[in-house]
Amino acid sequence: MAGRLPGPGADRLFHTYRTRLRLTRKRGVATLGLTGTVEILEQAGDRALRIGMIKTADRAWTFMLFLDAAATTVLACARGGRVQLEDD
Repeated sequence: MAGRLPGPGADRLFHTYRTRLRLTRKRGVATLGLTGTVEILEQAGDRALRIGMIKTADRAWTFMLFLDAAATTVLACARGGRVQLEDD
């Protein structure tokens, strides 16, 4: 589409998701594919990417999709769970 801006750079997403990985590990939140996704984002450098999100109906899981700038190839997918707050 003409005039449409490219998505965020992989380097920006790398920093965001590296922080999320660190926090989920610290909090004991279950993830799937997040470590590999962070590695892929790091390797992608400053390439423009598109991101998508899919949430399960019960909102227990969120899937993040990382696609190339044309949105024709899925580069990575990560699943994160809802953060369970501890009772005092």
